[in-house]
Amino acid sequence: MHQRGISAEPGVYFLGLPWLSRRGSSFIWGVWHDAKFIADHIATQRKYQAYQVAAAQPATAPA
Repeated sequence: MHQRGISAEPGVYFLGLPWLSRRGSSFIWGVWHDAKFIADHIATQRKYQAYQVAAAQPATAPA
């Protein structure tokens, strides 16, 4: 199961499937739309994870 190439399983993504988001999804000249969407999703997830790690660390007192 996936939604626009993003699986419910973390870290699993799909590209090149027919009609993933549009007719050209399975062709080399059309897959870039889906690849950009997934790359943007991964970048957003990484920023969110970095934020969570930073927020979980205790604040240090100024010296």
